[in-house]
Amino acid sequence: MSSSASIIRASTIGGGIGGVVATFALTLMSGGPVQFRLIAGALAGLLIMQLVFWFMTQPINKHWLQEVELTAPTKRFFATEGRDEPALPPTQEWTVVRNRWELSHVLRAALAMLSLILLTTAIAIQGA
Repeated sequence: MSSSASIIRASTIGGGIGGVVATFALTLMSGGPVQFRLIAGALAGLLIMQLVFWFMTQPINKHWLQEVELTAPTKRFFATEGRDEPALPPTQEWTVVRNRWELSHVLRAALAMLSLILLTTAIAIQGA
């Protein structure tokens, strides 16, 4: 569990920050106003995707990992110690948490696809 949690942590932080930084650099190097808007839209999509992760997905990951024995760095990343949201009745908890977790992944996937399409379009019009 600790090695997979470390991989998740590295890909979440490294992949998220790396993509945002690279897209920001592209906005600074854009060739024209249309290309700038497309790349800026992609950057906005990536930033919103990060917000969805940290405010929708991460709290649920924290909730689900409270009963799992984690290493110290993994505990810090998932912030499993400390306050938690009030508990829902057991019959409602599973479906509410699962639906929110699934929605967060659908939103993140849609935002990533939108960002990819906008970046691809910006690159395509550069060569035209």
